[in-house]
Amino acid sequence: LIIPPFALFGIDSYFTGRDVGLVVARVGDYAITQDEFTRALRDQQEGIRRMTKGKVDPAMLDTPELRKATLEDLVQRRLMLDRAVRSGVTIPDARLKSMIGEMPVFRDASGKFSFQRYQEFLKSEGMTPVMFEQRLRQGLAIQAYSSGYGATSFTPRSVLEQVGRLTDQHGEV
Repeated sequence: LIIPPFALFGIDSYFTGRDVGLVVARVGDYAITQDEFTRALRDQQEGIRRMTKGKVDPAMLDTPELRKATLEDLVQRRLMLDRAVRSGVTIPDARLKSMIGEMPVFRDASGKFSFQRYQEFLKSEGMTPVMFEQRLRQGLAIQAYSSGYGATSFTPRSVLEQVGRLTDQHGEV
């Protein structure tokens, strides 16, 4: 009696790729997955290694504080992105292409954009062009949303408080 339902539901979740246990946090309708959290944590750890030029104890890179700060960062980012989308912030394709073309990591020895370097970089990061462009577009939308309110001469207090709460939270390592 136990084996048939388990086999059917197990097979169903295997083929559909849905696994409820992989959700780390929820922000509205959006679920932050274990993969997304792991990738963000790895990026944080790499950033710390770069800042310290590799002179950091590996045990310091896997602390509960760093994990908590990373998760809070993901939640904040998602909240800001949600607000930006609701406010109608969009990033045109032309601006996105221009930003990618200006990134030094994608330039060859002559200083021109190299599609081959672009592909190699994305492959080394485990991303597809669509994933990278989506991540860049989201970052630009968040930046445009948060800087848009700061650049105006009149900003309602409620907006300042809300943007302040979302942007002023920082984790320390």
